[in-house]
Amino acid sequence: MNNTEDTLRAAHVPARPIVGCFRVAAGATWRSLYGIGSLRAIVLASGIWAISAAPVKAQIAANFDGGNSTSVVDAFIGKTGDGWLSGWTTSGGSAPAGTVVNTTPLVSGGGNYLSSSVANIGASASSGLVFRKFDSSLTTSPSYTVSFNFRLDTALAGAQVFNIFAANTASLGGPSAADLWEISVQANSNGGKWKIGSNATTMLATQGLTYAFTLTITPGVGYTASIFNGTTTYTTPSIAFRTGSSTGDYLYFGATSVAASTTVGYSIDSIVISSIPEPADIATIFASVSLLAAMGGIVRRRRHRA
Repeated sequence: MNNTEDTLRAAHVPARPIVGCFRVAAGATWRSLYGIGSLRAIVLASGIWAISAAPVKAQIAANFDGGNSTSVVDAFIGKTGDGWLSGWTTSGGSAPAGTVVNTTPLVSGGGNYLSSSVANIGASASSGLVFRKFDSSLTTSPSYTVSFNFRLDTALAGAQVFNIFAANTASLGGPSAADLWEISVQANSNGGKWKIGSNATTMLATQGLTYAFTLTITPGVGYTASIFNGTTTYTTPSIAFRTGSSTGDYLYFGATSVAASTTVGYSIDSIVISSIPEPADIATIFASVSLLAAMGGIVRRRRHRA
C-alpha cells in the first residue's frame, strides 16, 4: 500500500524546468572548465543543457491538502490554478455534500481526503456528483494518465450506481454516451463487480476498501485501465472511447439512481493527471546522462594520471 500511496499522491510539478544558460566569466577560458579541454567542456555543457531543457512530465494533482477552502487551489471547493480551470462543483438532482477530513485516510499514512455523501430526500431515484475541469492541453500528449483512489463508504444496494467518468460538458446529472470513459459499479449488475466502459471486471467492489485506479489514455485510439485493491491488480484490454472526442476535461465522481430516502457515501483522494513524455524526449535524457557519465570517467582518468 505504501508504494501505491507514493505513486498516487505525487505532488504537482511544473510542465518544464527553468532552463539555465552557461556563461564563462571574464578572463576565463573553456579549458579552465573542469580542466578537461575546450571540446570536452563544450560537450559537457551541452549535455547538461540537454537534460535541463528536456520536457518534464506535466502533472495536475488534487490531494486536498488545503482542506475546506475557496482561497487555495488544492482544497474543496478550491479555486482555479495549477492546471485546474475551476474549483469543485456539484451537480445532479441531489447535490452531494462534500467535506475534507483526515479521520480514516484512504491509504496508510495518508492525510486529507474528500468525503462526499448523496442524500436523496425526494420520492424518486436521483443522483449527486462532484466534478472539476482541468486544462485540456495536457490531453494533446501522445498519451496521458488519470489516477486516483476511491472508496465506497456505504454498501452497494439495488439499482444504485457509483460512477466515475470524464466528459466534455459541465453539470451533468450522470454518465452518458457522450462521455470519453466511464467506471461504474452496481449491485444489480455484474455481481457487484467494477465495470470499466463495457468491460466487466472480476474485481468485487467492497465497502470500506480503497481502490487505486490508473487509466492510460491515448487520444484518437482508446484507453486501458487498472484497479488495485491492496493485494490484486486487474488490468483491462484496450477499450474504445464512448465518444469521438478525446478531451474529456471534466472529471466526475458520484452516485446515480440513488433510491428515495437513501443516503450513500464515498471518498476520493490522490487524483493525478499526468502527460507521458514522448519517446524522443526520453531518448534525449538517456543520451545526455550517458554522455555526462562518459565525460565524468574522462575527468577522473585525467586527474588520476596527474
